[in-house]
Amino acid sequence: MIEKRDQAFGGIWQIPRDMQEQIPPHWMGYILVDDLEKTLTEAQKLGAEVIMPITQAGEMGRFIILKDPAGAHIAFWQSGKE
Repeated sequence: MIEKRDQAFGGIWQIPRDMQEQIPPHWMGYILVDDLEKTLTEAQKLGAEVIMPITQAGEMGRFIILKDPAGAHIAFWQSGKE
């Protein structure tokens, strides 16, 4: 995690070795949301395709990765911290 004044505002993740042939190097933005399920439902209504279903990331939170109708990938994040 990247922090400023003890406040996390970003992160860097290394693609696991066993997944590097399937996932090319890339940058991906994560959009913080309050309700991941609602975001997923609305995105699917608008034509988004699920690339990675809701996935727990330890106690930090949960995320999904979607592909929009134009083919762009985007991730949504719901924090596990209140």
